Amino acid sequence: LTCLINDSAGVVATNTAAVQLANARDKPCVALFSSKAKARLFLPYAEERKSCTVVASATGKLAGIDIEAVKKAVKDLEPAPSFALAQT
Repeated sequence: LTCLINDSAGVVATNTAAVQLANARDKPCVALFSSKAKARLFLPYAEERKSCTVVASATGKLAGIDIEAVKKAVKDLEPAPSFALAQT
């Protein structure tokens, strides 16, 4: 996983080691959480976060995350990675 993240343009992941590894490798990321409260608990320290955007669910469940908010977060990352977004 570390090698994949190291070679990636960025990471979109739930609250997993991938978010922590992306931060450690200075990779932009979009972290998906079931709530903003959980994001505050599990994200890397704020002063260490280079480019990590949180998208939290309003329902308390990952399935409730707004896909349009995720797409916007990916597009707004700095530096802008060249993620492939599926057209729906």
